[in-house]
Amino acid sequence: MSSALALLPSETLSRVMPVLEGLGFAMLPPSSDHPTPDVVLADVEHLQGATGLKRADGKAAPLLVLADPMERGALADLLEFPSFAALIAARTATVNETLERHLREVTSDFQPAGPPPALTTSIRSSHEREAVLAQIESTLAAAGVRQRVIARAVNALEELITNAVYDAPTGADGRHLHLTTDRRMSVAMPSHAYPTLSLGVDGGLIHATMADPFGSLSVASLKTHLARGLRGDFADKAGGAGLGFARIYAAVDDLHVRVIPGKSTRVSITLDTTAQRRDPAARPNGLFVLERA
Repeated sequence: MSSALALLPSETLSRVMPVLEGLGFAMLPPSSDHPTPDVVLADVEHLQGATGLKRADGKAAPLLVLADPMERGALADLLEFPSFAALIAARTATVNETLERHLREVTSDFQPAGPPPALTTSIRSSHEREAVLAQIESTLAAAGVRQRVIARAVNALEELITNAVYDAPTGADGRHLHLTTDRRMSVAMPSHAYPTLSLGVDGGLIHATMADPFGSLSVASLKTHLARGLRGDFADKAGGAGLGFARIYAAVDDLHVRVIPGKSTRVSITLDTTAQRRDPAARPNGLFVLERA
């Protein structure tokens, strides 16, 4: 049986308790006398000075934050918790559904399945980037997506394609092959290691996933870059994927990242085609990041 430490106000806890009970979580009291949770649920206020965030083996338990509207700087501060795993907008109709999915992911090998894709394509070289973006645009237009939303999706997916082609590939020694290559230069992907893009529209939501077989993305660096982006620092001094992910996160309604180091990276994004675009501080965009051996 998995255990959970919930550092939440009583109203929020009572709302999510059916999820925890349904998954069979044993609830631990918020005391340093019981530093053994498998997962920690918290809001921002209760994280201040919190104890009991580590498991019995001394490692930090994955932290899932249920967030009310907050300033961008406060969102950035959350990302600096080493154990941060998820940001869930607390005031939404789907909060329990999202929480259940993320709890399954951080405590087991569960991987959520998206809707059947309308487009699936492998990317063999940087030459194909523009053709793939054109396919994305036509697929979304055929699904009746508004041009403004299509433009936002294409911008986010262009970043993901660029990352998959230039930043992700590594050699047998684990070193990045094209990290410092000028993005205007042509590069080809190894035939056994094409990244794959899938895209679909379901229930007014655009779902897209970019998967590569390298697993070279650093989750710690990703969170650092996202925090910098939330603070308005978009100067990518370090090169590589860098703040491209901050730009992606600013463009989408949900960003989902799973990395198995040395084996695979899956980055999924969701965009709501029906709602007006909101500032992330008014309703935090969903975020999930997990690195698993």
